[in-house]
Amino acid sequence: MATAKPFIGLRPSKSIVQEFHCPPYDVMDRDEARKLAENKPYSFLHVTRSDLDLPDSIDEHDTQVYLNAKMKIEQYLNEKILIKDSKPCYYFYEETWRGKSQLGLFAAVKVQEYENGTIRRHEFTRKEKEVDRTNHIVITKTHTEPVFLTYKDNDKIEKTIRDFINKNEQEYFVKDENDVTHKVWVCADEKINKIIEDEFKKVNILYIADGHHRTASSLNAAKEFEKQNPNHTGEESYNYFMAVIYPSKHLRILPYNRAVKDLNGLTSDQFLNKIKEIGTIKETDLTEPSKKHSIMIYLDKKWYEFAFKKVLIPKDPVNSLDVALLQNNILDPILGIKDPRTDKRISFIGGIRGTKELENLVDNKGYKIAFSMFPTDINDLIKVADNHQVMPPKSTWFEPKLRSGFVIHTID
Repeated sequence: MATAKPFIGLRPSKSIVQEFHCPPYDVMDRDEARKLAENKPYSFLHVTRSDLDLPDSIDEHDTQVYLNAKMKIEQYLNEKILIKDSKPCYYFYEETWRGKSQLGLFAAVKVQEYENGTIRRHEFTRKEKEVDRTNHIVITKTHTEPVFLTYKDNDKIEKTIRDFINKNEQEYFVKDENDVTHKVWVCADEKINKIIEDEFKKVNILYIADGHHRTASSLNAAKEFEKQNPNHTGEESYNYFMAVIYPSKHLRILPYNRAVKDLNGLTSDQFLNKIKEIGTIKETDLTEPSKKHSIMIYLDKKWYEFAFKKVLIPKDPVNSLDVALLQNNILDPILGIKDPRTDKRISFIGGIRGTKELENLVDNKGYKIAFSMFPTDINDLIKVADNHQVMPPKSTWFEPKLRSGFVIHTID
């Protein structure tokens, strides 16, 4: 049974939201954040990437960074840039990109359900990133950015949301730099919200699509707050974190492509002969695979279509993924890339950049070979999570990304 409650959100005034909203904190470095926030004193980046306002001599994980974020939130409250709703709300959120929309909601989700497996993961987390986000939550006493969750579809939830948005004007309507349209509706209607909250209790499992570190950090922070509270009940606001929850059928996963700088001492012909032993290959004018277990290879200004032999495809939910087949049969044994997380010879290219970027890397940027992948299916992600396994690194590229700054969850 999943908990997904309405909550009292802190959010930007309607007049400032176009300047305020921003990309998530972890898709940019400090210099990129500075550039995006330039001449925007009310960009939410001054909170999520508050290191942009500090000298480079101050480490991005220094306590001063989190204190600076806290100070910015207080400043925005004093200047009425941020306003707090008077009662618990759901915030319905629709993103539209390239003709397809995904409709879900901001909700407060219980951190303990991540610990007990009601909220399931498909990635490992890194300790240093957990510590960073934990410090951000504890010092600012806010969850500034949502975790991206999904669930196996519940038609009543979707119908209830659609009925509401069809009858009510959105609170926010913005378009971002990637031409994604974002709409947010505020729903304070107690009857509607009760229907949705009760329907989520019928949802057995929530799955993390993106935001594993934010989820783990929310649990860490809750335990810190619990230590400080001798009257802990389990219902305090720190026991909940903010998520955007979409039904799985709405989600769009793009491929996560690969490029490698050399052929591990092989000539192009030697490489092609080696992979003929594990599958079929032919030249093609296409640049994207049309089906699972097929990949496109760019080498010496030519595209090849490659399909793995069926005997090499296991039933295991993880090792049957195309990114795992590539790693286990080509990248490791042929190209010598044992650990793609640390090997400097390999780069990962999100599918939003297209296959032209793969050609550019090979033709102009010192790479020898590139692999155009078929996107991982959301149902494969769910199978991995249900088996309590983790995906290989860089398996999924969700698009569009969630924006930050539409709603903040406060810890009172």
